[in-house]
Amino acid sequence: MMRCVCVDSSSRRSSGAKPPPSGSAVQLTLDLDWGARSPIALPRPRPVERDAEWSEGLPLARCLHDLSTDICAKVPVLSHIDAGQVGFSLSFARNRRGSGTYAFIVPLRFEGGAVTKKHGRRTYTMPPVDLQGREALYLIYLLAPRFFDLPQRRKLHTIIHELYHISPEFDGDLRRFPGRRWAHGPSREAYDETIEGLTELYLTASGGEWPEVTSFLRYSHRDCRRLFGGIRAPVIARPHPVPA
Repeated sequence: MMRCVCVDSSSRRSSGAKPPPSGSAVQLTLDLDWGARSPIALPRPRPVERDAEWSEGLPLARCLHDLSTDICAKVPVLSHIDAGQVGFSLSFARNRRGSGTYAFIVPLRFEGGAVTKKHGRRTYTMPPVDLQGREALYLIYLLAPRFFDLPQRRKLHTIIHELYHISPEFDGDLRRFPGRRWAHGPSREAYDETIEGLTELYLTASGGEWPEVTSFLRYSHRDCRRLFGGIRAPVIARPHPVPA
C-alpha cells in the first residue's frame, strides 16, 4: 500500500494534509518554498533545454531512476541493483542546517530477504509498494530542503551511499557487515572512504566528466523553483511492518 502526503506551497512542512484513499497511488506536484535564505552561496545555473515534462517541475523520481541506472551500469559492485525496483521519495527535514541526515533507505524485506518475520506470537510483513506495476524492494528518501543545498559532488556521494546499503543479493534486505555495527561496518570513516572511491570510479567511468544524467544535481531547491517551477516527486509515507 502506498500512502501519500502533500506539502502546500505556502507552508514549510506537511500540515494536516489528508492521505488519499487506502490502496491508491498518487504522484504529487510539489512546489517547495522554504524562504529566501540559502545556507550555501551557489552560482545560479542557467536553464537548459528540457522536454515537456520538466515544464511541470523537476521530475525528481525520473531523474533519480535514470541516474541510479547509470551508476549501477558503471560501478561493478552495484551492478546487481535493478533501479526499477528502487523507489524514490521526498521526506522533510525539520531544519535547514548543513549537518544531519540527507537521505535514508528503507528495505521492504526482513533479514535475508524474508517476506515475514515472527515477533512474539505474531507474524509481520511489510506492506507492498507499487512502482508502475513492479513491486519495490527498497525506498530511498531524500530530505528536503537539506539534500538539495549540498554541493553537486556531495549529492552524488549521498545517492551512491544509499545504493551501497542495498544487499548484494538484491533481496529487499540491506548489506550487512559482521558484528554489531552491521549497517556501516566497524568504521564509519572507512565506509565513507569506500563511497568516495565509488563516486570517483563512476565519474572516471563517465570519461572524467559529469554525465548528462547528473545535471539535476547542480540545482539547489531555490534553483528548481526558479527554473522549473518547483520539484515534482512522490511523497511516500514510510512503510512499517504490519501483521501478516
